[in-house]
Amino acid sequence: MKKVTSKSQQSFNNNQFHAIKSQYRYPIPLPEISHIDALATMSDDDLTSLSRRLHDDREKVVDSSARFDTRPWDEELAYVKREQQIRKIRHEEHEKWLRQLDAEQARQEINLPSADLDNSAFVAASYLKERLS
Repeated sequence: MKKVTSKSQQSFNNNQFHAIKSQYRYPIPLPEISHIDALATMSDDDLTSLSRRLHDDREKVVDSSARFDTRPWDEELAYVKREQQIRKIRHEEHEKWLRQLDAEQARQEINLPSADLDNSAFVAASYLKERLS
């Protein structure tokens, strides 16, 4: 009877096998597999640092004399770049929303009646009240 395993278990087994098999062949350790949720909680600086580190490590693998598979680094770089693109789009949309909000508030303020900004009578009355008490 054949043992049935889930797709994620098979993927883990393949990654584990790949890591063990290639542990001694690659010039540097394989990249740590990041979870999408972990990337979402990282700061922008940490994401940039991770991207640079993965890119530099990938270049070391490419520059080595043997022909190694760069797919583990390419996959991790793709996830990091995707997260950076999502953040960029969200930032742009937020800026657009803020500009629209400012424009709407400006339109509403134009329609407000003009205010009497002379409060000297109030200040004088409160001053007299303090002096008399």
